[in-house]
Parts: sequence; structure tokens; C-alpha cells
Amino acid sequence: MKVADFVDASGCWKWLELNNMFSTEVKEYIAACHLPNDAFGEDVCFWQATDNGKFTDKSAYNSIVKNDSLHNLNGWKEIWGNFCLLELSIFYG
Repeated sequence: MKVADFVDASGCWKWLELNNMFSTEVKEYIAACHLPNDAFGEDVCFWQATDNGKFTDKSAYNSIVKNDSLHNLNGWKEIWGNFCLLELSIFYG
């Protein structure tokens, strides 16, 4: 599926098809995008989470963790740090 699949011959979004496929939140993002236009040149793939624009698993993970409040790294380090100390104290105790 391509973005162009959701643009009609007159260059407008095919909202009926978009309504069936996406949530309101996603459609708001789509509405904010420029429609495909040959004047803009050919599309290129660019991953914004890396400096060179290339996708990596590591960059995807870091992007998710950075934007996900449930993955507060400091909190996890504290939890695992305490757990490891407990395990070591039992092992060496």
C-alpha cells in the first residue's frame, strides 16, 4: 500500500477509503501532510531517529523507549539494581 493509493485523480485525499482504514488520530496526521506532488520530486525513505537516515533495530527501540513513559529507564535501573543487590547478598551472605 502506498500513499498514492489514497489520492484520487484530481490530487485530493480519498477520505472515504481513509475513514475505513485509520483512526481519527491517524487521519489528523494524514490531513497535516502534503499531498503527493511531482513538483516535490521523487519520494525518498529517511529514518529521522538516526543521523544518517537509515533504519536500525537499535534506533527503533531507542525511539520507542524515549517516547514511552512506561519505560522510564532510571526507574528500571533502580528496580533491577536493588534486585541484583538482594541476589548477591543472599549468594554471598
